[in-house]
Amino acid sequence: MQYRAGAKGKADFIYPKERVAPAGKFQFNLLPRGAQLSFHNGEFTYEIVEPLIGTPQILVSRENGSPVLAAECQNHSDSLTLTSTQNRFKSLGIYE
Repeated sequence: MQYRAGAKGKADFIYPKERVAPAGKFQFNLLPRGAQLSFHNGEFTYEIVEPLIGTPQILVSRENGSPVLAAECQNHSDSLTLTSTQNRFKSLGIYE
């Protein structure tokens, strides 16, 4: 499993760079009104937050909690709140 971000079909950022099992790399949590997938890369924390109603966002912050970026996801095709997605995360060992 990899997180990929970029523009016009080109991934400018890939985490993790190597293709390895996601356990220990990603964490998935259910929220009171949605779901969250997060990971750490260096001094940054990335959180993909998908509300039950509304547009998913990516939030980036530094280790000390100071925000760096909050952006709405432009193109999202999969849903973190689907039971099939959550079952997949359970089988991968990233469901908290």
